[in-house]
Amino acid sequence: KKEYKEGFMIDFVKLLYPIMNKVSPSLFLYQASWLCADADKKIPVFSNVTNKASNLLSGENLRVKDHNAVIQFMVEQSRNVDFPFMVTRPGMRKRGRAKKKLFASKSQPTPFPYTHADLAEFTLGALKTEKLYNRFPYVVGDGF
Repeated sequence: KKEYKEGFMIDFVKLLYPIMNKVSPSLFLYQASWLCADADKKIPVFSNVTNKASNLLSGENLRVKDHNAVIQFMVEQSRNVDFPFMVTRPGMRKRGRAKKKLFASKSQPTPFPYTHADLAEFTLGALKTEKLYNRFPYVVGDGF
């Protein structure tokens, strides 16, 4: 198991933004985590409790901290760039074949895992869904 380098993603995104500002992509998609806050730094109770339990058991989650820094950076930069962004916040994933239809939720993550294939299918559809641009949707399924 490799150690996570603190600040890895925020450093990478900060390097990308000047380049993207020059080429003006149609969308910048960033995939964070269901444990992350939104633009207003709000996090649902379920995610907050899970985060706190995880921090108690294994120390501060540097990935979540890094994703939150990226989200805040993207919000700050949105006034200075000519391209939209989307930050998806998927839940727990598992291996297997696609079997769930996933959708965006602005308020709550799901406690039920879904497959990487399900997430890929959702993400491809989300790229074409302009109402999700400049938003931070959770990716949720319909249960088991």
